[in-house]
Amino acid sequence: MHVTTQIASPRVSGPAPAGPIDRKHLSRFTGGDCSLEQEILDLFAGQIPGTIEALKTAKTANEWSFSAHTLKGSGRAVGAWKLADLAHQAESLGLEHNQSAVDEIIQAIEAAAADVEKYIRALRHGTAPA
Repeated sequence: MHVTTQIASPRVSGPAPAGPIDRKHLSRFTGGDCSLEQEILDLFAGQIPGTIEALKTAKTANEWSFSAHTLKGSGRAVGAWKLADLAHQAESLGLEHNQSAVDEIIQAIEAAAADVEKYIRALRHGTAPA
C-alpha cells in the first residue's frame, strides 16, 4: 500500500497551507481569538497520542473506525489537513487489510502527528512560522 494525502477535505478553496495547521481555517473557526486558538490546539495535541494509541491497539473494525474517524474530525476542525487526510485513509482502509498496510498508515499518521505537535509547541513559544 502506498499512502497518499490526496483525499478531498472540507477546506475553503485555495492552495493547501504550507504548515501542519491551516491557521486561516483555525482563525475563522475561532473568530480570530488567538488565546482560544491556542487552547483548542493544546486540547487537540493532548488528544492525538491517545487516539493514535487506540488505532494501534484496535481489536475490532468498530474500534479502528471510531479512532480514525475521531482523528479525522478533530484534525479537520483545527485545519490539520494532512493528518486528517491520513486518518480518512485509515478509516477507509479498515482494520481488515493486511498488517503491512495497517502499519504503514499508522506510521504515516504518527509522522504527521509529530509535525502537528511540534508546530503547536512552536506556536506556544512564539517560534512557529507564520
